[in-house]
Amino acid sequence: MPTPSLRHAYPAFPSSQDTAHTLLHALENLEHKLDSQARLADGTLPPWASSALDQLGVSPDGQQLIAKVTKDAGANPLAKLVGQAARRAADDVLREWVPLIFTLLNESERQRLVANVAPQSWPLTPGSPVPQRKDEETELDLQLKRHVAALRRRETEEGRTENNYERFVRYLVSSGHLNARGQQALVLAFEIDHKAEELPTDGPGCGGFLMTYALELQELLDSGDAATVALNKHPDSVHGQVSDNGAFNEIVGSHSLMSKDTLTSVPFFNDARVLASVASSSVFAIMLQQVAAPVAGRRLAWEDVLHHLVRFPPSNGGWERRALAMFGEKQQIPATSDLPELARLVEQSMRPEAPPAAKPRQSKHEELEERYLRLEGELSDYRYP
Repeated sequence: MPTPSLRHAYPAFPSSQDTAHTLLHALENLEHKLDSQARLADGTLPPWASSALDQLGVSPDGQQLIAKVTKDAGANPLAKLVGQAARRAADDVLREWVPLIFTLLNESERQRLVANVAPQSWPLTPGSPVPQRKDEETELDLQLKRHVAALRRRETEEGRTENNYERFVRYLVSSGHLNARGQQALVLAFEIDHKAEELPTDGPGCGGFLMTYALELQELLDSGDAATVALNKHPDSVHGQVSDNGAFNEIVGSHSLMSKDTLTSVPFFNDARVLASVASSSVFAIMLQQVAAPVAGRRLAWEDVLHHLVRFPPSNGGWERRALAMFGEKQQIPATSDLPELARLVEQSMRPEAPPAAKPRQSKHEELEERYLRLEGELSDYRYP
């Protein structure tokens, strides 16, 4: 619920690790919602994927794609497979047919691309060596090529002109797994993606960027999770004061650790709320004081103040423990005036106004260059009458 955010803010920074947590966990949750049956031991496909593949297998060109992937020229060979064999074949078809959707909604596929392992060798058994590639193209390169090909519209034997993604979305609508507004939004998104891919640049389009970025985040997420598992094996690691120990959900000051912004984010919701509220309200109060009653010839050393509010708490004392203790007694977040340490902090942080630094003497070359740039700026604003 967003209600608590109306009353306080969090002194946290968005890092690449936080982005990995936020975006990748959102993808994983979406994948779990759409693919909850897919992790069963018998390899059962989720209904939306089964219905789309069944409709694809009816059309002649769809049968051709399935036969290319499964090496079986019979009518809808997917129907002949069961269990894990069926799931693996379905994955191969989705990879060729709609690679962007398959990549974004399949954690295993993202991990395969990060490991740069061919589909036939994935998943790797624990401890097995990664097969060495003999060509220069990576698995990501091949996936991006599949995506570009899937964006190209062509006339199908059904008498339609559409790309793979439009066809896939149409199948989802006809089977009741997507509504009309969702279809319009996705078709428009893939149309923009196609235009971006056609631009004369070396960079990928929207979908290619999403896949590339998702892989970077997946690598960060997996390495952070592995570091967490390793640290959890050593009980004394909880007392470590390293601000970045590789487990990015434990980085001091990070969004993942501090933004306990829901009522169910236990056990440190109240701790984060109290400390963040005191810090943010203190900054606001100090700013108002400086504006309302400025001290002539003196300035506030903001860096000292901010470092005092966002820091690793001292082992004894400190405004942090005092604020938490006061909240524990009255269940009210203390004001800045309730914490004398913060009031003294402002007084101690006042510095004499620094004299303006003397402008270094320019050489004749620098002076003429400055004049030229100023003249160029004036001329650029000129408009003929």
